[in-house]
Amino acid sequence: MKVPVLGSLVLAAIVPLSYSEDVGGGPTPGLGTDTDGGGVADHADEDLDNDGVDNGSDSDVDGDGTPNSVDSDVDGDGLPNELDSDIDGDGVPNAEDSDMDGDGTSNQDDLDMDGDGDANDVDIDVDGDGIKNDQDDDIDGDGTDNDSDADADADGVPDGEDQYPNGGRGNWDSEDDVDSDGIANWADDNVDGDRFPNEQDGDIDGDGLGNGSPLEDDVDGDGLKDIDDPDVDGDGIPNGLESGPDDDIDGDGVVNSQDSDMDGDGIDNAQDVDKNGDGLQEE
Repeated sequence: MKVPVLGSLVLAAIVPLSYSEDVGGGPTPGLGTDTDGGGVADHADEDLDNDGVDNGSDSDVDGDGTPNSVDSDVDGDGLPNELDSDIDGDGVPNAEDSDMDGDGTSNQDDLDMDGDGDANDVDIDVDGDGIKNDQDDDIDGDGTDNDSDADADADGVPDGEDQYPNGGRGNWDSEDDVDSDGIANWADDNVDGDRFPNEQDGDIDGDGLGNGSPLEDDVDGDGLKDIDDPDVDGDGIPNGLESGPDDDIDGDGVVNSQDSDMDGDGIDNAQDVDKNGDGLQEE
């Protein structure tokens, strides 16, 4: 690369500094992400929002006004909880953390232990370690192998009484492949192989029943009935994280705020105890 020369002054390449917003003032250069501008990068900061409460004890770790228990990115590092190896940003990896999502409820008592918006009993990766339940020897990450764990998926139901003891309401095990492209429907971003990706398709599984049809009970054709499906429309976004008024959980083209059955389970919102289909009873 040629370097421009002005007289005897050589303009060397300048490496841009990394800045982040300081909740209390100016940016902090050279640290990568530094949410609170305190001079310590987020990954090493024990008090991300600089409120005087350590991350491990803070009910709102990133200080964004959203409590950890309902925050899709608890530590505000830009990684959604389901992809974050240290969800609450306390410096303790999820696999070693007794309260991985930092919501104040210990993993063993937390019905959504990884804070990804899906309750343990519908979550295909209960402990948020990136390993699907059906391939994970310790589904709930409690240090006890599934075979020796009385409640392997930590959903509060003993395995002997649990219809789906390995969580995920069946783990999306179906290998159905509507468009015969070698990708199972549950993993296919264009299930029926037409010119529309799932999120733009009015009939995701190509069965002739529109996504919003009262006769359609498995919108994305993944083998899980909508009432049991943690991602009804198969767009890769869990129902619990697609619950905003302008989102569309069931992919029927009607935004949630205007949809009388927002999760497409056949139960009207007014009668549905879990109207957004995240596996947690509405408060």
